Amino acid sequence: MADLFGDLSSTGWTGDGPFGVEAYLMLYPTGSGQIDPEMGLLDLAQALGLEQVKMPQLDPQQVAARVGDGRVALTVQGSEVLARPVDADWSDTARRAGRVVLILAMRTPGGLDETSLDALLGDSNGRRCGLVQIKEGS
Repeated sequence: MADLFGDLSSTGWTGDGPFGVEAYLMLYPTGSGQIDPEMGLLDLAQALGLEQVKMPQLDPQQVAARVGDGRVALTVQGSEVLARPVDADWSDTARRAGRVVLILAMRTPGGLDETSLDALLGDSNGRRCGLVQIKEGS
């Protein structure tokens, strides 16, 4: 499963969510064609516990986030699979909430502007979501 993360890019932002202001981390395919959206991404979403409609709290033993030193690291079964830089606002928001909203996009977004992201996130077939706990020692 960890090898699938090499074919994903990521972006992050803060904004209003169902539980107040949230820190978002979205993973999306690079467009390299290495991941079959019908199989690989759906399998990855299922393995992580992400859902199409609900936003479940993911098992912190399975998936967690560490925030510190200007970056967020996503860990799966204790191994770091992805890291990206984040700003202080993002880090502070994630720490205050004690979690990150993880989104796995089923396709490459048309862009990373607000309109393109809204279109992608508004399509429940186009994404899977879950809440990832911030691990202690972050």
